[in-house]
Order: sequence, then structure tokens, then C-alpha cells
Amino acid sequence: MAEELCEITCNTCGVEFSFSKKIETVWRSSGKTFVCPNGHPLAWSKEMETPDQKELKKLRVELKELKEKLNVALTQTADYKIKNEELVLELELWKPSEHKTI
Repeated sequence: MAEELCEITCNTCGVEFSFSKKIETVWRSSGKTFVCPNGHPLAWSKEMETPDQKELKKLRVELKELKEKLNVALTQTADYKIKNEELVLELELWKPSEHKTI
């Protein structure tokens, strides 16, 4: 059973060559440049991202946004805690005494 091949044509010299689909997957996902048999550099453009790569990129952006929101929420929570402690102290100062004077 023959392995499935990916056929490529160099856009510089026009030479046609092929390699395994497994190699294509690795090279495509790495985003690195590779060369044709005549030494011309080739690379897949960003438009050629696999669905998995697009989903991963989307999830990374979403994770970054969620981390930023979490940091904002944690900062606000710390600020609210400090303000709450200040208000409790102020309330204690103004709280009427429980001792009745005769």
C-alpha cells in the first residue's frame, strides 16, 4: 500500500516534486520555510492554515482575553476588599457605645 503524497510545484522554477502527507503536515504546522529540489525557498501562507491551527490560534486569543479579564477582576476584588475594611473600621468608630450612662 503506497503512502499518499503531496505534490508541489515550485513557483520560482516550476519543478514539480512530492513528499509524504505526514511531512506536509509537519512542515505546514511548523510554518518554517522549506526548499524545492533546486534550492528555492517555499512556505505555506497563513491562508493555508489547517482548521486545527486556526482553532488553536482562536483559543490562544480567547485565553489571553480571559487572563486579562481575570487580572482585572482580581485587582478589583483586592480594591473592594481594602475599601470594605476601611468602611468597617469607620463604622466601628461611629458605632454608638453599648454602655448606657446613668
